[in-house]
Amino acid sequence: MKNRWVIVFAAAVITMVGFGSRGVFGVFYVEMLREFEWDRADLAGVYSVGMLIMGGGGALAGALSRLLGPRRFYLLAGLLLGLTFCLASRVGSLLDVYLTWGVLGGLSLAGLGLAPTQGLVARWFATRRGLAIGLVGAGTGGGNLIFAPLAQIFIESYGWRSGLVVLGVISFIVVAVVGAVFMREPPHEAVRESRPKLEAGPPSGGSSAAEASAEWTLRSALRTSPIWTISLAWLCLATPIHFIGTHFVALVVGVGHPALFGSGILALGGALSIVNRVIGGGLSDRIGRVKTFVGGGCMAALGLAVLFFHQTPDRVWDLYLFAFLFGGGIGAMTGLTTSLGSDMYRGKNFGTILGFTTIGFGVGGAAGAWLGGLVYDLTGSYRVVVAYEFFALILSALFFIAAGRAIRRYKGVSRV
Repeated sequence: MKNRWVIVFAAAVITMVGFGSRGVFGVFYVEMLREFEWDRADLAGVYSVGMLIMGGGGALAGALSRLLGPRRFYLLAGLLLGLTFCLASRVGSLLDVYLTWGVLGGLSLAGLGLAPTQGLVARWFATRRGLAIGLVGAGTGGGNLIFAPLAQIFIESYGWRSGLVVLGVISFIVVAVVGAVFMREPPHEAVRESRPKLEAGPPSGGSSAAEASAEWTLRSALRTSPIWTISLAWLCLATPIHFIGTHFVALVVGVGHPALFGSGILALGGALSIVNRVIGGGLSDRIGRVKTFVGGGCMAALGLAVLFFHQTPDRVWDLYLFAFLFGGGIGAMTGLTTSLGSDMYRGKNFGTILGFTTIGFGVGGAAGAWLGGLVYDLTGSYRVVVAYEFFALILSALFFIAAGRAIRRYKGVSRV
């Protein structure tokens, strides 16, 4: 089934647009602070609301994509994303920003997020699944690489409001075309192939043969521990990711760097994330998900340590080092939560199950964005939050290790 790699490419493009468009909030955040002079915590709360809605809507989006079919589903999601940006360009109050970028943006990201897209790809692959999901996850880094500096250029050329309109039109066209032309469910033989006899089945109290052929549902998955520890790993991992995505440009501007330079560093981290999502996914197929995840966590934590000590604008090299360590480390980690979950729960309902775990991703992302603004408003510095995010990465690795150990106790999962 060579055409399954076309699905991977299409899913990566959709992920790039969805998360790239969402990631530019940190660029527009600086411009809206300048124009409206709102408190940082109040404005960062917009991002937090969007992340909560994205996380809460993940399971629904996974189920809806199965009901509508990928082509109609992505047409709807692309339309919603384009509408979000166009309406956000007309905001005049903080409530307007919450309704457009927060509520509509959160709904569109649920549609373009992990549950529908990576869930679909996981159903196409029985082997090399870590590599496939890593390639899709590379779209997230690609989005930061392309959209962050592009948004800054649009802002400097046309103003932030017109820049939002242009991004909205581009996002809708790309998602609608790619979704309609390329995205589709696997044929029945691919689904059967993705569920080998050695796969662990849901606990049913029946014979081992019955369990091996049983189909996971969200209800049966919730009776097992891995879905909860994977969700907690997601929660702790999302907090530093979305703190950096929301506040990094503002952080480096506060130190004394130009905003365009900050956007460039963010894009560089995204580029390195692309590389390591692919490398990390392939490596996890060989040495295991847990070892790869922990290694990426060590890299990302070192990157935050470097950022913690960055206090003067004449030290440029350490921001490049931060981009290398944090971007590369996060890239190695992010796709593995999906891969580990699919090792345990893959099947036709995996998108819905994955959607439940993204609740943790949404809550963690909301906390990271909002907490960064709140602490800055109280202390005038981001250093306390950077230190907190360092320990959040450690907690994420510990929860991931716990999930891997639990999965090993279920028959048929040989590599974690």
